[in-house]
Amino acid sequence: PQFFAAALQHAEPFLFDKEDPLMPGQCLHIGNDYTKDFEGARHAGMHAVLLDRYGEDELAQEWKRRGALVFNDLMDVVLWLGRSGCQLG
Repeated sequence: PQFFAAALQHAEPFLFDKEDPLMPGQCLHIGNDYTKDFEGARHAGMHAVLLDRYGEDELAQEWKRRGALVFNDLMDVVLWLGRSGCQLG
């Protein structure tokens, strides 16, 4: 979780509204390791999804069984965000 908190602090200067701090629950972390990326982000209060870019079906099925949303590439994540009504930017 310290890594994720540091990431939020480094993102702050690039935000448009300096008076409205970025909260973990407003962030989506995209990774490819269940423990480091998915669990780490969730423990820090962020949303998280995983990428299975290399077609590791058994591993991806295990991640899904453990509660992760798993996508094949970043474009799939963008499409999912659009369908879910998330406003980007």
